Amino acid sequence: MIRKRHILYYYIRNKNLKFKLDNGSEWRIESSPTIEINDANANLSGTSGTPEVVNVPITKNITVNDLINNAVKLVGAPKFYTYDAINNNCQYHVAYLLKGSKLWNNSLDQFVMQNAEELLEDSPLTARIANGITDLSARFDRILHGSGAKIQAVLIDKHVYNLKQADSIIKRNGWKPIKKVHITENYYRYRLHNPSNKYEYKTKEVKKGIILIFARIKSKQ
Repeated sequence: MIRKRHILYYYIRNKNLKFKLDNGSEWRIESSPTIEINDANANLSGTSGTPEVVNVPITKNITVNDLINNAVKLVGAPKFYTYDAINNNCQYHVAYLLKGSKLWNNSLDQFVMQNAEELLEDSPLTARIANGITDLSARFDRILHGSGAKIQAVLIDKHVYNLKQADSIIKRNGWKPIKKVHITENYYRYRLHNPSNKYEYKTKEVKKGIILIFARIKSKQ
């Protein structure tokens, strides 16, 4: 549980905000694509190499609750809690958090904000695919905690994507397979939840070469 303690410092790391509490524990706020607070020392999904880091000057005491509430007041809850791969991605959420508490400056703006469309030019996923898939990930993550529905597995067509590309799709959406990828004749299969007879299943190709298996609790007859 995150207690309401003073934050000692911040820095940006791979488009997330890392902070230390006055009890010495370290955490990070990230959108992957839902807004989450995670252990700062846990592995970062979809990253490699040495991350670039910048310190955020702190001249006042501020709590984690203040940081989030100020961001929501600045842009509104719908915008803060919604993810768009191009126009409202993780770098925007970092900006909202810092701007809301008046910690933003020109140096941070140059470091954090990048042209997402240019970054996606060399990706096997187009901007449209990236936005569509991450949006699905966010929506069904919320459904999982509300209506009992969830994504049970993700199938990625081997004829459309290679294994490295498939792994990237899984990581960038924050999907966390419970087992090592199962490689079949035609698909890379990532199981997110074990199957159960209490669910009914529906398969849908959401983008070319990307199939989601949805699980929903069976309705009582």
